[in-house]
Amino acid sequence: MSGTDPLKASLAFFCLALPLTIAGANLGWGLALAAMLFLARGRPGWEALRSPLEAPLWIYLGVCLASALLGVDAAHSLRAFHKEAHKLWLYYLLAFAFAWALSAEGRALRTLLLSLSAGFAAAALLGCGQWLASALGPGALGRAHAFVHPVTYGEQMAVGFLGAFAFLLSPSEETSSGRGRRAVWALAALLGAALLLSNTRGAALGAAAGAAAVLFFTKGWRRWSVLAAAVFAAVVAVMEGLAMLSGRSLVGELTGSAPSQNQLMRLTLWSVAWSMAADHPWTGVGLANYRTAFNTYYGGPLDGRETTWGDAHNLFFHQLAERGLLGLGALLLLLGVLWWRAFQRAREDAGALNLWALGTATALPVMSLTESALQVELVWMLVWTIWLLAEAQHRRRRTA
Repeated sequence: MSGTDPLKASLAFFCLALPLTIAGANLGWGLALAAMLFLARGRPGWEALRSPLEAPLWIYLGVCLASALLGVDAAHSLRAFHKEAHKLWLYYLLAFAFAWALSAEGRALRTLLLSLSAGFAAAALLGCGQWLASALGPGALGRAHAFVHPVTYGEQMAVGFLGAFAFLLSPSEETSSGRGRRAVWALAALLGAALLLSNTRGAALGAAAGAAAVLFFTKGWRRWSVLAAAVFAAVVAVMEGLAMLSGRSLVGELTGSAPSQNQLMRLTLWSVAWSMAADHPWTGVGLANYRTAFNTYYGGPLDGRETTWGDAHNLFFHQLAERGLLGLGALLLLLGVLWWRAFQRAREDAGALNLWALGTATALPVMSLTESALQVELVWMLVWTIWLLAEAQHRRRRTA
């Protein structure tokens, strides 16, 4: 038993739980923190905490605090501030923990990737089972979702699918053999099916954008691109067919054949966000105050039931409304650095993990066009985990 085994076990539990449950993931990073506090050997230097993402995260958090203090309900904003501070805290914890775990001899990276894969597979199987039970039951056709909202689930499955896709196109030693490659194909098919059955259009579009970024660094990309485009077209067609069965058809809304489905409600939410930003251009109405200010800008029911709403269903409009132009600038800086550093790593070493991080960094802003993905814990924690794992491995290889 090596000195870092408790840390590796804690991180493996964190990776296993992350695609399934926020409570399990929080327990996992708590165990990792405890392990690091008691470990005495092999600790990396404090430079492990440094990366191009550190400064943008501090800027992002500073603008969040300014927005909270200057908004329409500062007390409410400050009560929600810890959710944004958690992004910076977890960045530091995972950056240090991954650098420590990967610095020791052994196969820590393989263990963590297998744990992530197992978590994704379990979530995918559960979601597909839910959908099948719904299809065979007497009620309306449901959506795959496991333990979370179907949209969150779809975004998680998109992130997992991009990992399987990256390992198919740039196989590692373990996944280049016949048996390993078949396992990756099976995982990709399972995660793709779960994404499809979640019926989350934004997640599917994000997965397509992420796959395109991965293909950019792949030999024989033309052949893969044709196959990927055909699969994406089929997925879109099947998703719309499922949406018609479940009463969520965008085509039905646009053609007027199903006008009551209200699939264009986001246009109203975006208009409200724009009006908030126009009245509070620099720091917005305040962190977490979209719902607080909503009825000032819109009256009447939404979605046939709700009279208020807490999210603009577009990350950029939402943060513009709540945090103003300063907040939007901080967000674009954060997402830009997240993507650019992932692109740099992939350009230097187009290994599967670097490609996965790039695909995920590409998918995140695309998924955020219809949802506030960066504000969903189980989504951004996945993005941070993959990005920081790739960063730690990339540094380890450069200094080896």
